[in-house]
Amino acid sequence: MLKRVFIGVLVISLISFPVFVEAKAKGNVEVLEADIDGDGSKEEISFIKKPIEDELDGLAEGTLQIKAKNKVFTKDLGEIENSSGASLEVIKVSSNVKPFIGIFSFAGAHGMRLMLFSFDGSKIMQEIEVFSDAPSIEFKDIDKDGIKEIVAKSRDYDNSPIKDSIVKTYKYLDKKWQLESTYKTIE
Repeated sequence: MLKRVFIGVLVISLISFPVFVEAKAKGNVEVLEADIDGDGSKEEISFIKKPIEDELDGLAEGTLQIKAKNKVFTKDLGEIENSSGASLEVIKVSSNVKPFIGIFSFAGAHGMRLMLFSFDGSKIMQEIEVFSDAPSIEFKDIDKDGIKEIVAKSRDYDNSPIKDSIVKTYKYLDKKWQLESTYKTIE
C-alpha cells in the first residue's frame, strides 16, 4: 500500500500547491534499513503497532523488530499512545558512534516521548527514555564536541504554563546516555 506523505508546499508565482512523496507503508508497520550494528551490512528495522481493540485514542502494543543475518530480534515496547503519530527513526549522533534507533510517540494531550535503542548484532538494548511535555525533543551538538546531545524542553507550570521553560540535556559519555544538565529559562 502506498501512503501519501505531506512534505511541504511548492510555490510558483504566488500560487501554492501541496507537495507529497510516496512512501511504502504496510498497515501498522514502519520499515527502515540501516547499518546499526557497525558490521558494514544493513539491517531491516521494523516498528510494529498492533492496535488494542476497543480503544478510540489510537492505543497500540508496540514492537521493535530487527532482521540481521537471517535472524530476527524483537523488543516489546509496551503500550504506545496515539500510535498513528508514532514514528521510527535512525539517529546518528556522531561518525564515531553506532547509530541508534529512535521511537518517537506522542503522550497525553501534548507530550512527546522518545525511546532510544541500540543493537549490537545479537541484542536490542534500550538506552534511554526521554519525555517532554512541550513537545520538544531534538538531537543537537550544543557543546560543539562532535557528538549530538538530546535536548528536551518542558514547561514549569508554576511559572509559565505556555512557554518551554525547563531544558534537560542528555549527553552520550562512556557508552551510555546521562543527564548532563537541567536549567530554567524563565524565573
